[in-house]
Amino acid sequence: MALSEYEQKLLEELEAQLNDKDPKFAEAVASQVPGGQRPSLGISPKNLVWGILIALLGLGIALVAVSFELVSVGVLGVIVVFLGFWYMTRGTRRTTVTRQRRASVKPPRSGDFMSRQEELWQRRKGDGGRV
Repeated sequence: MALSEYEQKLLEELEAQLNDKDPKFAEAVASQVPGGQRPSLGISPKNLVWGILIALLGLGIALVAVSFELVSVGVLGVIVVFLGFWYMTRGTRRTTVTRQRRASVKPPRSGDFMSRQEELWQRRKGDGGRV
């Protein structure tokens, strides 16, 4: 069910106040939003698999080099391991959904959220439930 325009506005105001008062908590809450992207690094599955395979190949080369006492081949194996890790992280992407949303939220007009809600409640009570 979609939120009404009024509810969306209230939600944006609450979000803006939360970001102003406790940005660390706001970021932690935003990262746990179901269905949303997390504001962390994401590694592509293809790069993850190939990176691990390359790193294991390099580890095998280094172990063979150690068993035959070949220093230059051992150094090559270590380089291949690091190349595997580099390839694995090459496909990372940083999600910036939370930062974009925060920039688009307008600060509250006047007073804080709760005082405006109290005023609105008092008007509703006084007008028989109409806004």
